[in-house]
Order: sequence, then structure tokens, then C-alpha cells
Amino acid sequence: MKSYLDIELKKLTKKLVKMAEMVEDLINKATKAVLEQNTALAKKVIKEDEKINNLEITIENFCLELLALYQPAAIDLRFVTMALKINSDLERMADLAVNIAERAIEIEKVDFEKTLKKLAKIADVAKQMVSDAVNSFVNKDAKLAEKVCKTDDKVDKLHEEIFAELVGEVIKKPAALKNVVSLIFINKYIERIADHADNIGEDVVYIARGKSIRHQ
Repeated sequence: MKSYLDIELKKLTKKLVKMAEMVEDLINKATKAVLEQNTALAKKVIKEDEKINNLEITIENFCLELLALYQPAAIDLRFVTMALKINSDLERMADLAVNIAERAIEIEKVDFEKTLKKLAKIADVAKQMVSDAVNSFVNKDAKLAEKVCKTDDKVDKLHEEIFAELVGEVIKKPAALKNVVSLIFINKYIERIADHADNIGEDVVYIARGKSIRHQ
């Protein structure tokens, strides 16, 4: 029975890795659409989200079947239950990428060069967190997972800096309010993506060590 379960757990891992790759690609495209003010690319992101939604349902059903058929225990049980949570976090990241794309479509041509550079920076940090979080899950690497959690503080700091700059832009250029509001939302969506990567990092630590680090 154990050997069959091992095979199924490997299948589950492959499904989650595939979903993670799709989500990372969506985040890349969404942030690129903002930075390059590419409406066509933003619309492509919105359209591709349906594939991720379908895969999320497939993975969720697969996890529930594993729990019902094999009744895993100990680390295997932690793995399946955390896989359910990771699946949900990845789907939410995809939704946030869509939110970014929708805002990208709303933005008229902007000349906030300094702010856009910082948005590119926070997006790069968040995307690296997502990549590291997934790698930590695949390899059950608690140290890498902890690194992801610590990096979240850096994203929070960048988020606050960008928000303050955008508020300053409104004061200087009241006519730019519509663009600034969209950029504020985009900044927040990126910060939320990092939060979901942080959640995955915490889940990986729990899988590997059987100990929760949430709220610490």
C-alpha cells in the first residue's frame, strides 16, 4: 500500500509543479504588461487564468481521493493536507495576476519612471519568492522555505515605499489620480502574491518538521 501511495504522491507533486509554473508565467506576463503598458499581453493573462482554475479543481479532487483511498499518516498526511493549501495559494496568486492585468488595461500612458522601477523591483522579489517557495516544496527544503518567509519583510518595506511615493505623485499631479489609483492597487496585488508565497513557505516548514511557524 505504501508503494502505491508514494507513486500517487509523486503524481501530486508533478501536478503542483505544473500549476506553479503556469502561475509564475502568468505573474511574469502580468507585471510585464504593466511595465511595458502592453494591453494585448494583459488581455492574454486574463484569458489564460481559466486553465489554472481548472487545474486547481483537478488537484483538489486528487488530494481528496488520496485522503479517502489511502488514509495517509504522519508526514504523508501533512504533505497531502498542505498540498491542498498550497494549491489554493497558487490559485489565488493567479487571480492576483489577473487583477494586475485588469489594472494594466486601465492605465493610460504613465511617466512615473522612478515608481515603475520600484514596481519592477518588488515584482522581481515577489516572483523569486514564488519560485523559491515551490522549489522548497518539491525538495522539502525547510531552510529555503524559511528564507522565503524572511524575504516577505523586504516586500512589505518596498510596498510601503511605493505607496508613499504614489501618494506624493497625486499631491503633485492631481490629474494623474486615475493612474495612481491603478498603480496603488497593482502594488498591493504584488505584495499579496508575496504573502501567498510566504504561506507556502510556512506550509513547507510544517511538512518537513511537523512544526507550524505561522504567527511567529
